Amino acid sequence: MCDEMAIRQLTTWVPSEERYVGYVDLGGELTTDTDKIAKNALVLMAVGLKKRWKAPISFHFTAGINAETLSVLLKQSINALHEIGIQTKCVVTDGLRTNIAALNNLGCNFENRKFFFTSESGKDIPCMMDQVHMMKVLRNLWGDIKIIKGPHGEAKWSHVEGLIKLQVGNVV
Repeated sequence: MCDEMAIRQLTTWVPSEERYVGYVDLGGELTTDTDKIAKNALVLMAVGLKKRWKAPISFHFTAGINAETLSVLLKQSINALHEIGIQTKCVVTDGLRTNIAALNNLGCNFENRKFFFTSESGKDIPCMMDQVHMMKVLRNLWGDIKIIKGPHGEAKWSHVEGLIKLQVGNVV
């Protein structure tokens, strides 16, 4: 799973390291623009399927990430997991354009319904969008644009507001 979230933009002096922190830092061998203050934290996380566990694989401080860099980070993480005996069964992201482009860089092709890529270890790894997150995105979009037009008519945000009023007025 990967997700990028907003953080407070702040630099802090760390005396023991004799340097400021809070700048863009992708870690490892990836080059970074150290003059930019980080505004996001990108977290790559492994989640157990048969047992209940979560473990962050890596985190990176960004000012926004591009698809090429994200695909490199995903590939590095999958390879690192493979090296310690953990199989990646699926890559899950939200539906941001950058995430879809990164998965396409790895070998997926969502437009042609190819929802997997082949890892360096030769295994096909499926990719999917986080459905709950996608529903929240749709809800927020619907609230902003007020009307979604479909092949069978319009879905209006005012219908949702009317349903809420009806439910509040008819306490069961």
